[in-house]
Amino acid sequence: MVDEPACALAAAEAYAYDRGWHVVGRYVDATTDTQPWTRAEWPKVLRQLRGGFAQGVVTDGRSAVSAADEPYEQTLRWLCDHFSFIVHAQQNSLTSASVR
Repeated sequence: MVDEPACALAAAEAYAYDRGWHVVGRYVDATTDTQPWTRAEWPKVLRQLRGGFAQGVVTDGRSAVSAADEPYEQTLRWLCDHFSFIVHAQQNSLTSASVR
């Protein structure tokens, strides 16, 4: 995870652009709250998804959503229920997958 918001946004944007995706918004919540839905910017992200203005979310890392398992998993279920996705530009060694 990148601590500086400008670096985190750059990493997420580069990830999106490298895949040919169009970035429709940039959101930063400067908080350590593990409940994403109580933050100022996260509900704006969800509105973009619900409204059909975005298909998914690119973050710099999982902690941009929540470092706690339960809120993170609730977020994954919400995204799945709304036919959306989340991807993290920077994977840590515990969540990386290797392929041949």
